[in-house]
Amino acid sequence: MVPNMSKAGTSFKGAAAYHGHDKGRATTSERVEWFATRNILTDDPKTAERVMIATALDQDRLKRESGTPNTGRKSKAHVQTLSLSWSPDEQVDRAEMERAADQAIKVLGVEEHQVAIYAHNDTAHPHVHLVVNRVHPETGKLATFSNSYRKLDTWANSYERERGQIVTGARDDKHRRQAAAAERHPDARSRRTYAEGRRAEAARRGEAATATMTQNQRSILAARQQDMRARHKAQWAELRDRHQGQRDREYQIYRQRVAAEREVHEKARRASSRQRKVEWGKFYSGVRAAEHHRRKLEWTPHGLLALAITAALEERRQGSKEGLARLTWAHFSSRRRREAVFENVVARDKKALIDRQNFARDKALEHLSSRRAEEIQFLRDKQTHERDVLKRTQDAERATIRADWRDLNDRRDRLARIHNSSRQGRGNETSRAAPSSDRGREQARANLDRLREATGRTSHPRSRGQDRER
Repeated sequence: MVPNMSKAGTSFKGAAAYHGHDKGRATTSERVEWFATRNILTDDPKTAERVMIATALDQDRLKRESGTPNTGRKSKAHVQTLSLSWSPDEQVDRAEMERAADQAIKVLGVEEHQVAIYAHNDTAHPHVHLVVNRVHPETGKLATFSNSYRKLDTWANSYERERGQIVTGARDDKHRRQAAAAERHPDARSRRTYAEGRRAEAARRGEAATATMTQNQRSILAARQQDMRARHKAQWAELRDRHQGQRDREYQIYRQRVAAEREVHEKARRASSRQRKVEWGKFYSGVRAAEHHRRKLEWTPHGLLALAITAALEERRQGSKEGLARLTWAHFSSRRRREAVFENVVARDKKALIDRQNFARDKALEHLSSRRAEEIQFLRDKQTHERDVLKRTQDAERATIRADWRDLNDRRDRLARIHNSSRQGRGNETSRAAPSSDRGREQARANLDRLREATGRTSHPRSRGQDRER
């Protein structure tokens, strides 16, 4: 379970358009598996969107009627979105998704607020998106989400434990360490004492490191790190510009292909203009003949009844749910309604003729569009691979820098410990009597040898000179 909370927004319409449709601002919604709401008496996405907008716009009235003080700085960021994602290996149904969404809503303290839930199926991992109206539907108060990351992180870990399937192992280890620390220091006083002790120890280590650490080494490593960050930023900028250029070229090539295809079909259309005129002439002749025939039939009761029956049958074919007898009587008594049905028939036949004449052009453009989609997808996969390679390369370089910092800090701590032990040895030497001075010197010499080993020096220059004299 991976919860992800976005920054608060201002547009319910934009949130509904993104989550309720396919990507790319399409009008289709094939990726929306199901939709549900909380504290909204509808399951229709459009109606839910309007209700949430109306609640947000009515915030001042809700505060006034509920007696809530209308003070403080005003905010138009009424839209809060978050997502809940499961691992691709987990099998979850709608009931489990809704249960998790309800728990997350309760953890954030917005169980009384209006919430729209969208379940998507466009990725390998199951996930849902929640759109929360921050304005309370009764009091008008604006919900706050302080410490929302920690709350959701704690809840997600307990959710995985409840299901008996720990997917995010690093997070579970972190919470186990926190629980163990809470057991060692259960009360505030114990935790404060422990923290003060750690800070004092850190201060002592810092003082020792300041006295023993070579500042030049840290400066060199910091310069390397700064140079690495600048290079990484430049690499991402170069990759972003190159990918944008590749996409622009792909779209330019597609526009050129579409223009060329349209030109070809426009030439063919001009070449066959006479045949098209003949077809349109026949069409309009048929329309006028049918209209003249209807006028003749309207003069007799039998003809009028036949027209009414024909119009009733046609209206039922167009989708009307009324009975045939009721429709027949309506068309028998209303010439305007009868003519409206026949006008729809003419419009339908006209559209069919246009589609037939433009079939070849539309088919060719559809093929171009499908081909472009395949090429764009191939380009996206290629660019994604390049981004992943760059990310892995930079991660490896950052890991190297972090390892160098760890080695440097370990060496500093080791030197600090040796320095402290050496000072203790010298203090013991001065406090003891003369007979014990030899043992103090031996202890100091041993400490000095350890210091030489830590600093990488095998022997003291004076010692090397004495060896040569011997």
